[in-house]
Amino acid sequence: IIQFCQRASAHLQEEAREKLWVNLLETISGPIKEQTGNPDPWREMIRHTVSSMLGHVGHKKVVSLLLSNPSCSSGSWADLRLMLTELIETFRYERQVLTSGLHLLE
Repeated sequence: IIQFCQRASAHLQEEAREKLWVNLLETISGPIKEQTGNPDPWREMIRHTVSSMLGHVGHKKVVSLLLSNPSCSSGSWADLRLMLTELIETFRYERQVLTSGLHLLE
């Protein structure tokens, strides 16, 4: 499903891309609410979805989704911290790639 969303995102406007990814995240995070056992597999799917949506959905929107979606943020602080740390590392990497590309163009 994630690969389909990535391919489809290339052909969609920004608003439609956001809607596609938000719906996917909500669908994946829904079962955590009813989960009585180990939620780790679901949390790993959420982390994978969030990392996959980067580049297709704006960073501000991704962070907003993480903080506003109860299934993403109602776990332990360690889970939320891990997700936010991964996002920050991705942002830093993208900034470094952008800076390197700009230096090559100069």
